Amino acid sequence: RKRLLFLQLHNVLLMPLGLSVAYAVHSPRPAVISSRMLWNIVSVPQTLQLLFDVEQR
Repeated sequence: RKRLLFLQLHNVLLMPLGLSVAYAVHSPRPAVISSRMLWNIVSVPQTLQLLFDVEQR
């Protein structure tokens, strides 16, 4: 099965932990990708804050 996803500005794609997927990313601007990270109600706000801090540097 194949799927092609196009994300627009400010879109977020959350991939379930343990999902075996081959993917390629193209971005005209620098992007941050975190693979195999546990995203849950506790870690999402902390991770977003970390990404915001990195972007501000």
